[in-house]
Amino acid sequence: MRKTLVLDLDNTLVASFSTSKAQLLGSCDYVVSIPREKYHDTITIAVFKRPHLEEFLDVACSLFDVWIFTASDKSYAQPVCENLLNSKERFKGCLFRDSLVKGGKDLSIFNVNMDQIMIIDDDEFNFQNNPKNGVTINSFGFDTITIQKELRLDHELRDFIPLLKSVADSPTVFEPILQYKQFHSSNFQNCDISPLTSSSSNTPAVTSFHAFSPFDDMNDEKSPNSATSASSDILI
Repeated sequence: MRKTLVLDLDNTLVASFSTSKAQLLGSCDYVVSIPREKYHDTITIAVFKRPHLEEFLDVACSLFDVWIFTASDKSYAQPVCENLLNSKERFKGCLFRDSLVKGGKDLSIFNVNMDQIMIIDDDEFNFQNNPKNGVTINSFGFDTITIQKELRLDHELRDFIPLLKSVADSPTVFEPILQYKQFHSSNFQNCDISPLTSSSSNTPAVTSFHAFSPFDDMNDEKSPNSATSASSDILI
């Protein structure tokens, strides 16, 4: 019996930016346009796939029943999910913001044994109700200034593939997840992060950018209007 794998969307699988810049729109993987009825306009969002995404999803879908669970609004997230996963045989569907429980992602809504489900997310708060089932991944898509460098240097998804295989082969998800956390916690404690945290007056300040935040209130003037939806929409 296959286990269930739940994947976060934004900053885990993709990075998205609201923009009108031709250079950014020309370099992204695809563009999502969201009409805003309230403001009689359309938001244009440049979506960048995380490096190694296709390889990661191919392995994930060959081993697990795969779901996307995002805190984003359906009007933005559904077309992104459809683009990513509609062709994947084992993709089950996508849950959107309206399925959150007190702002988090409660895995009990999937109606599977808790020792048979795993979640990967860039924010551990999202699986605080099921900490033994979750693994954090470094966030992807800091801003429009660094995105091109991240596209060259980010290998997070590729590095997660051995964990997927280990979890799939294990009787339960708990032991390989625990071993993964212990290994990476030990490595982090032994590394020198001073070059990353030290400040310098010569370091240029990061300039502002117009980033799309799928986590904002979709009814405010920065984001598209919220779309009503059922808690689960099967996209295939």
